[in-house]
Amino acid sequence: MATRALRKRRWARPYKFVSFTPGVELVLEANDQYWRKPPHIKRLVFKVIHDEATRLAALKRGEVTSSTRCAGTARGDPADTGA
Repeated sequence: MATRALRKRRWARPYKFVSFTPGVELVLEANDQYWRKPPHIKRLVFKVIHDEATRLAALKRGEVTSSTRCAGTARGDPADTGA
């Protein structure tokens, strides 16, 4: 019951929903009415990048700040140019 009530209150979540495009991205923004200190990161964008090579390239170019399931990102990888 308490969880259901919290879902309805805007101040109960640190981020609020902005948009969702299936298979493309999910966008969230910091909730200034959050009951604790508002988050330092004002906008979160979760992008869907299916191709592993494209995902790794985006990470290396700084287009994304983190990624999951990328092969070849370990330290000492011969394919890593250090860029």
